[in-house]
Amino acid sequence: MGGPMLADWNNTSITLIPKVKNLDAVKNMRLISLCNVDYKIIAKILSKRLKGILPEVISPTQSDFVPGRLLTNNVLLAYEVIHYMGNKIHGKESYATVKLHMSKAYDRVEWHFLEAMMVKLRFHRRFVELIMKCVRMVKFRIKINAYFMDKVLLERGLRQGDPMSPYLFLLCAKAFSSLLTKPVENNLIQGVKLCPNAPSISHLFFTDDSLILFKANKESAEQIQHILRVYKASSDQTINKDKSAVFFNNNVKAKDKDDVMRTLGILKQDLNKRYLGMPIHVG
Repeated sequence: MGGPMLADWNNTSITLIPKVKNLDAVKNMRLISLCNVDYKIIAKILSKRLKGILPEVISPTQSDFVPGRLLTNNVLLAYEVIHYMGNKIHGKESYATVKLHMSKAYDRVEWHFLEAMMVKLRFHRRFVELIMKCVRMVKFRIKINAYFMDKVLLERGLRQGDPMSPYLFLLCAKAFSSLLTKPVENNLIQGVKLCPNAPSISHLFFTDDSLILFKANKESAEQIQHILRVYKASSDQTINKDKSAVFFNNNVKAKDKDDVMRTLGILKQDLNKRYLGMPIHVG
């Protein structure tokens, strides 16, 4: 792998495909990465090996790309939580749900962080080396009007469309889930319980979209903000606050709302009308 006969096994061509018939702007073009056959065979074999063990290492709160789990699991849980919060108008307990959106999530994956996560999860060293060769040794060439530009070498990021990229990103997101789980176990963050005997729900993940559920107070918001800072410092994953929002149930005091939103730096209140492509407010 990477010898003289396969010197160009990881070369990738980048080209632009028009999305409309009458092209009038660059924004109407779709960027695609074209991998060669040698790399696709290697990546497919490694991704199948990786896919088989994901259920054992990925948190149950992540429902996408993991065998045996359905995307609708988290959708239905989100429906139930939002419905519960929307109808809760009495009682001392008040809750907040924050929808976080990662900015350019695949493009910002740090390679050293990805490698450290695989080592931490006790992947075999040889398997880690093979994965990182696929990630690190990529060479891009941009095609413009039938001509190829000079090769471009990257220092971070995962390729969209690569068979391994979704699974590798889940390994990075595993760190975020672990950072959220520990404060919940130590009772520093309390999730939402739909009934007395129900389990506490503190977060739901869908690749780069996350729902964080907690009691609406400044202390919990500070814990979450600390977790986000730690996660960003180690992985460089950054929250897109323009696409993030917070939702409160009806009995939350105005001061608590202000404290939570100011601490997290999120100005948009109420969730979008849709979550994972489906309407989130169900009558």
